[in-house]
Amino acid sequence: MTVLGLAGLVSELVFNYLIFKLQTSFFVLLAFNRAFGVFISLKNFDSLKYFVSWDENKLQYHLPNNKEQEIIQLSEIRKINREPQKIRNELKTGEVKHFSFNYFYFPVRTTILDFFDDGK
Repeated sequence: MTVLGLAGLVSELVFNYLIFKLQTSFFVLLAFNRAFGVFISLKNFDSLKYFVSWDENKLQYHLPNNKEQEIIQLSEIRKINREPQKIRNELKTGEVKHFSFNYFYFPVRTTILDFFDDGK
C-alpha cells in the first residue's frame, strides 16, 4: 500500500499524471496508513524485551524502569497492595517493590492481576 501511495504521489506531483484516476489525498492516506502501521509494529517489538514470569517459589520481571531483571522470592513478600496502575509489594526486610503492569496488554495483564490477587 505504501508503494502504491508513494507511486501515486510521485506520478501526480512530479509528472502531473493521475494513476487510477484517484485524488492526491487518497495516496497521502495510503502512505500515512502504512507508516503508522510500521510505527506500531516497531513499538510492539520494543515491548517484547520486557517480561514477567513466576513459579511456586519466585517472581521474576524486567520492566522499562528497571536496569536489570528483578527476582523476588514469594516467601519474602509480607504484604501485597493493589494500586490503580501498579502493585506494591512490601517485603519482610522492609523494602518496598513496585510492579507496574501498564507495559502489558490485557490478556497478560489479567493473568498478572489474577496472580497477585491470589497472593493476597
